[in-house]
Amino acid sequence: MGKYELMPKVFITFSCEGEQLWTQVMGQPKLEIYPESETKFFLKVVNAPVKFLRNEKGKVDN
Repeated sequence: MGKYELMPKVFITFSCEGEQLWTQVMGQPKLEIYPESETKFFLKVVNAPVKFLRNEKGKVDN
C-alpha cells in the first residue's frame, strides 16, 4: 500500500479496504485491483496491468 509518482506531480495510490485492494490515479475514480501473483495485479474495467518491482532488500521501489 502506498503512493507512487507516475510522472512529475501525478501520483497513483494503492490501498486496502477489508480484503479488497484499490488503486486511484489523482483526479480519477478509485478502482478495484486484483492480484495475479505476489507482484502483478490487474484491473477488470481497464487494461492497465500493474507490476511492483522489489529492490535487493525486497522492498517495493515502484
